[in-house]
Amino acid sequence: MAPLLNIKVDVDGPLAACKELRENQIPFTIARALTMTADDARWALRSLEAKVFSLRNDWTEARTLVKMATKSDFTAQVYTDTANRKTQAPDYLPMQEEGGTKVPYGVVKVNGVSYIAVPSQFLRKAVGAGPIPTWVRPQNLLNGIKSSGRRRKGGMEGPTTQGYLVNGYAFFAAPIKGSKAEIAVYARRQGAWDNRKDSRGLEPWWYLVNSVSEKPIFPAMLEVEKVVQDSFPGNFSKAATEVMGNDLLRGSGVSVRL
Repeated sequence: MAPLLNIKVDVDGPLAACKELRENQIPFTIARALTMTADDARWALRSLEAKVFSLRNDWTEARTLVKMATKSDFTAQVYTDTANRKTQAPDYLPMQEEGGTKVPYGVVKVNGVSYIAVPSQFLRKAVGAGPIPTWVRPQNLLNGIKSSGRRRKGGMEGPTTQGYLVNGYAFFAAPIKGSKAEIAVYARRQGAWDNRKDSRGLEPWWYLVNSVSEKPIFPAMLEVEKVVQDSFPGNFSKAATEVMGNDLLRGSGVSVRL
């Protein structure tokens, strides 16, 4: 009995399409979705940084970056790069997240010894909120003290009759009471200055110390995990539409010949 109708299905097209999907479109979709999710995490971290840190917001936020995923490496990264290339001080944000002991990296020095400069409440009261003005930063004050002070026993700089005067304040550096290794930079409004033992109006503006214990205040990992869980499924759908949608809408490539 002769066949009434011959039907032949040409699967070369769909097989080629499946190969293209498997080797290129799907991997690129995954990489695109991962990168989109990392970018969402970056913006979430920048928002968190603005809430947590009162200073250095612009610098910190600008150095929160993303490394894109690729078809050959399904890894997208959101990371920070706030290391100091000049002093070799490491990225300071991980310590803000995990806590730890901060040590000096050569920015503030007295007699060749490096210190961490910790601003006091007196300094904050005097200069207000926001970035600390250049004229009152510790290294500038110490340089002024050295240029105008007299050498004292032990190598510490002390005031002259006039003292180091800037913006209506006189400054000198001296050991912190009870410590031989750590220093305070003291300020006093211009006035009676000759008698160093007279402590009226004397305020420690900076504490120069050997180390500082940092408490964890920046929950970066928790924020990133939350963003990943919330945004990846939607990002995958967006990436699939973006990468594969047009091809899928055009059909599978299957053709039937009668």
